[in-house]
Amino acid sequence: MTQSPTQTLNPVLLKVQLPQSENDWVTALEIPYDAFPRYSSKPRAWLDYLGYAITGSDGVLSLSSANGTAACDLDLLVSSGEVYFFHTNGPVAFVDPHVLTTVSSHASSLCDSGFQPALVQRDGRCVFTDAEEDCEAARLLAFSKDAEPDRYRLTIHSFKKEPRARALTDGLYARPRSPLPDDWPPELILTAVYGGAAIRAWGPPDSVYLMSKATNNNYYPRGFYKRGTEDNGKESENERQARKEAQDIQRAERREAREQRRGLHDTGLDELDVIAIFWRLHNEPALERAKRAAEAEAKQRSAERVTEWLKGH
Repeated sequence: MTQSPTQTLNPVLLKVQLPQSENDWVTALEIPYDAFPRYSSKPRAWLDYLGYAITGSDGVLSLSSANGTAACDLDLLVSSGEVYFFHTNGPVAFVDPHVLTTVSSHASSLCDSGFQPALVQRDGRCVFTDAEEDCEAARLLAFSKDAEPDRYRLTIHSFKKEPRARALTDGLYARPRSPLPDDWPPELILTAVYGGAAIRAWGPPDSVYLMSKATNNNYYPRGFYKRGTEDNGKESENERQARKEAQDIQRAERREAREQRRGLHDTGLDELDVIAIFWRLHNEPALERAKRAAEAEAKQRSAERVTEWLKGH
């Protein structure tokens, strides 16, 4: 990837075919040529992964738009101005191009401004790379039915422009945690958000618009402004009723807990009395069995002594 200092370094393009686009190729990413060393030692393999992350499908990275079987060598380097085509091998599930900027579980606004600080405070660092700096936050699966709004929470680092800082935090030298923790986010989460971050960093505006049109019905079937709100952005009646019912349930549970504590205090028992009662309930039967076993063993020993004495006479 060595170029003459006076040579113009053109960006490297990654093209994909959108669903129902009549086989037209769309430039998904325009990546600066000098950015590749900061993200992968095998830039073609990285492009292949980005194609998968954006389309949600396995495929073939090729320098040909017509031949989807002419796979390029993923071990080779890229050249300035090259155009790569990602030919999918099956059904596609394009990532939401706005996954990093618009998805929020906050019902009354487009973005939850407090989500990122809360997440950084909770995790302290990127859960994938273990890096501590410049963390961005994205909630991928908000508004899913019957799911907790904060169930899927993760951090992902931005594609920074400073080469040295990028490489030091989460570029070539970043390493996943080992061993992997039990709560490691699914690969699907990382891939989708990684693809969205790449689109945000290097996606041409016109292409982002086309990808939005192709995916909006999948991600926002009721329209973006209607997820839990009316057209004017106010909380909908259904959302308000659901919130009220949840609050009523919580109040009833707290009231029942208070009544139980009050009934306990009215008996005149303190905490030690209660512990003693539970101990006796759980342990007295066992103690009784042990006592009977000890008595039986003592009788057996006495019988054996008598037998030995009789034999001796």
